[in-house]
Amino acid sequence: MKKILTVCLALICLTLCACTPKKQYVDNVASSALADNVIAAIGASEDYMSADADHYDFYFGESSASASVLDHALIFSRAETDVNEFGIFRVKSEADVTGVRDMVQAYLDDQTANLRSFAANYSPTDMAKIDNAGVEVYGCYVVYYILGAEEEATALDAIKKSIAVNQ
Repeated sequence: MKKILTVCLALICLTLCACTPKKQYVDNVASSALADNVIAAIGASEDYMSADADHYDFYFGESSASASVLDHALIFSRAETDVNEFGIFRVKSEADVTGVRDMVQAYLDDQTANLRSFAANYSPTDMAKIDNAGVEVYGCYVVYYILGAEEEATALDAIKKSIAVNQ
């Protein structure tokens, strides 16, 4: 009897999961446009700059996953003592997202390790931002961030609102 009940519960759970619609996103918004939306949403209290092509080539160009990136935006705080940073990568297809996500995660791991030693000595208040760093995937977009929790929520919400398919 317990087995039958367990099987029935499992089937109900599978049915409910299958009925839950998967969030869908468009794939035609340029990463730079999304970055502009994030900067506008975060507010003018922070001054941001875009990384140049050499920065992308140095950190991501060697990766085979880089060939799957259609465009990108890498954004940094201009303040020397602020670790705020985020990046948006538009990927050719959802099939290529895993490779790009892994590439971005490797970069983020290196970046946060480097920032930890800096922040510990010069900007201890930024440690929370470093601890909060993460990578998210929205359809064909891979996003990484090193932001405070409130800025992260605002940034990710701005991205999702810009690319979500109206349902």
